[in-house]
Amino acid sequence: MAIVAVACAVGFSVGTTASPAAAFTPDPDTNPTTASIPVQQAAQTFAVDAGAQQATLAVDTFSATSQSDLDQKNAEAAAAQAAAEAQATASSTSTVSASSTGSGLGAAILALAETYIGVVPYSTGASPSAGFECDGLVQWVYGQNGISLPRGVDSQAAMGTQVSESQAVAGDLVVYPGQHIGIYDGDGGIVDSPDWGRYVSHRAIWGSPIFVHISGV
Repeated sequence: MAIVAVACAVGFSVGTTASPAAAFTPDPDTNPTTASIPVQQAAQTFAVDAGAQQATLAVDTFSATSQSDLDQKNAEAAAAQAAAEAQATASSTSTVSASSTGSGLGAAILALAETYIGVVPYSTGASPSAGFECDGLVQWVYGQNGISLPRGVDSQAAMGTQVSESQAVAGDLVVYPGQHIGIYDGDGGIVDSPDWGRYVSHRAIWGSPIFVHISGV
């Protein structure tokens, strides 16, 4: 029995001795030398990634600057186009206004006729003091501006040249043959002496009159 116990003890001792020897066997998974390799590789990978990020940022910055320049150029082009269109519109408006107003004499004829609006009544006369018939008003305002016209609607119309409404300017004659006559305002209206019981007025043209331009106006 004593021998067996010793043998077991020896066996136990041998086993115990072998076990620590196995415990100190280098493990590839825990070997510091081997473990340093992936650490270094990870550091290299991080350095490459950082460089890639810098390159990406540089490209993005360049793209943003280029887009900003493009937007600025587009804005400048749009502003230049808007300015050109505004200038063209102003020029067109000026041309239309000049056409509608006519000469300085035409504007003066219209302006004088307008001073009698609501002031001088209709009559068979041809002066502010005597009252105005339609042709009397025309004769008076033209005469005050140096142009002599006869009495009579058709006689006055015969003194000038018929023009289209689009060609007519302020100071031209608006004629309803054989019936009525007045001064064109250049904008679709007429200054005239309408009828008994009324005064010189400024109103919209009605019906289908003809327009007559007197030479020199």
